[in-house]
Amino acid sequence: MNQIGFPVNVDREIDLSKELTKKSLRRDSSLDYNEYIVSDNWKWGDDERYTFATGYVRAIEHRLIPNDRFIRLADARGTEEIMTMLGDTDYGKGYQDELVLMAGANAGEINVGQVIRQEAKRVKKFIEDLTRDRDQTDCLFVRDDYVNLKLSLKGMYGNVPVQDSLAPLGLVDPMLIYQEVGDAEKSELLPRHLKDAAVLAIKAYNETKNPAEIDRVVDAMMFEYILDQTMRSEVFFTNKLIMLEIDLTNIITFFRIKWVGESLSSLQSALIRGGRIPLDVYHEFFPREIDDIETVFLSDEVYSGFVSEGVQHLKNEISFVGMEALIDRELMKVINCEKEVNYGVEVLIAYYYKKSIEMKRLRTIIIGKENGLSAQQIKARLGYVGQ
Repeated sequence: MNQIGFPVNVDREIDLSKELTKKSLRRDSSLDYNEYIVSDNWKWGDDERYTFATGYVRAIEHRLIPNDRFIRLADARGTEEIMTMLGDTDYGKGYQDELVLMAGANAGEINVGQVIRQEAKRVKKFIEDLTRDRDQTDCLFVRDDYVNLKLSLKGMYGNVPVQDSLAPLGLVDPMLIYQEVGDAEKSELLPRHLKDAAVLAIKAYNETKNPAEIDRVVDAMMFEYILDQTMRSEVFFTNKLIMLEIDLTNIITFFRIKWVGESLSSLQSALIRGGRIPLDVYHEFFPREIDDIETVFLSDEVYSGFVSEGVQHLKNEISFVGMEALIDRELMKVINCEKEVNYGVEVLIAYYYKKSIEMKRLRTIIIGKENGLSAQQIKARLGYVGQ
């Protein structure tokens, strides 16, 4: 068994995931497990419909940016040098295309953010063209719908125009979300999962007048929806991945609330249901000191490294930026397990996650350079310590 226990005994791991999911959701969730039974036939690769897709991904993934290059990119003197260093990647081609379109422009005048956005659109089309399981791959893009829901609600309550900030890669037209959110309860155009999230977020905001409640409610509804889809599809890989993501999010939320001295009730309302760590564990740990909590997590095979390094970031920087950056590293431990799959939807999902993490890291570097951050500050935001 490797560092995260994935998977020597797939049947045992599946049973554990199912039992812990149910335990975490029990009595606390709108997910109704009585509506369907989670069978013993969870899927783990060997789906011949993905023979071509798997071969294609294997042929192109060498163009992904290796981890050590991000450190060198953080040391670069500016965006022009960054793009030169990315010449052998997909972004290098996109950069050259932008230079052709903007004939006569200096290289430094190219909008690197636009290059990254074009790459994101290309990857989405690539996934949509090759998938045979839209219910699974659509969960990759539905996140942008929830982002647009949050932006639209905050824009409405803050009386701030957000149209230009809406994410373009969701499944629903961003402007439809923006236009319908004001009267979401009566909307006949919003999909049910977005409509439900909007109604609950509006209710939470009206009760508290706190914009952070919009984020909390919408994020929780997003994870609940995606987890529901993965449970129904019975794809072991995606179920394990989303449960890990929920746990990592909850761990950071737990330490954040402890750090700023908020109450247990704040924690209870902020935690997301559906992870492998039952919510009552966080409630039990809450009265303890942070150092004591860190020690308890050190005995956990899955989360010890994340908590140990994250708390080190927190103490050194008095900031959660470094701890949040470690989420991607932890996700990659599961994502890279798709190498054990001969062929299947897992390969497409893993490739999308890798590209998304890659693009997020590039944005972190570009924004850091534009805002005058030092190389060390940028590296900290990427999750690198002392490099």
